[in-house]
Amino acid sequence: MDVYSSIANNIKYYRNKYGESQQDLAIKINTSASTIGSYETKERRPPLKVIVKIAAHYGITIDELIYADHSNKNAKKEKNEFASVSASSFIDYILTLIPIIATETALNNTNFKKGYLSHQNILKGLKEMNEGYFTEDDINICFESYQKSMKENIPEAIANLISLRMICYPNHNFECSISNIKNMSFLEIQQKTLLKEIDNEQEYYSDKIDPDYEKELLKLIGKLHSYSEYQDLANYFAAIRYSFGLINNNFSLEMNRTIGYQMLFTQYDINNEFVLNTIAPKFGKLF
Repeated sequence: MDVYSSIANNIKYYRNKYGESQQDLAIKINTSASTIGSYETKERRPPLKVIVKIAAHYGITIDELIYADHSNKNAKKEKNEFASVSASSFIDYILTLIPIIATETALNNTNFKKGYLSHQNILKGLKEMNEGYFTEDDINICFESYQKSMKENIPEAIANLISLRMICYPNHNFECSISNIKNMSFLEIQQKTLLKEIDNEQEYYSDKIDPDYEKELLKLIGKLHSYSEYQDLANYFAAIRYSFGLINNNFSLEMNRTIGYQMLFTQYDINNEFVLNTIAPKFGKLF
């Protein structure tokens, strides 16, 4: 396939993937729907500045827009699948990937138990799509109690701090509160959280997470890895950090997700017990 055929297919692929019409994309990059149509049919070749804008809008690299191999059939299938997934199913999917850990020994620790109960309130509120189940105090109690029990040599507190930080990290493009997303489809959530608003005068760089946040997350994962019984879980967290885009590098979100998924598949192949016993049974089709 020649380069311009690849670009034409990929513009259509990403536009369909995020549920945008040609007019929607045209508005985002300050052009006309007919121009987008001509790019997709190869009647016209998009100039580099347009390629840069489209790649920035979809949060991908220029190389991905030019060279990635996506078929129109897969694009249509993906669009339909995303449109049918509810926000509650999306949240349940995310919470399944981010575990909360408790053992009898850990629950005998007063600080851990206090944090764990508040953590459960937060998860219940998210699953039930009801903010009334938890308050900001629950989040503060979680962090404070887990941090205290971590100092008391409770490794489960480290694991749950990682989970809590992954769940609570603020999205750059959209405030994902329950009240905002409970009536949305997965497709609408993706549009709100992943698509970039393009300023014609801005330069296009990937979103970066707070470096202090990334440093603290890595520190916690490393600390968890120092406990032999939780090394597999620490390795799992390292993989989904990529899948959730909680990393600063020069790759797009889609590329980091691909890296994260490949890391998970590798961990499955080398018998990571957490992936084998907890994740694989719930997502068997992926493995």
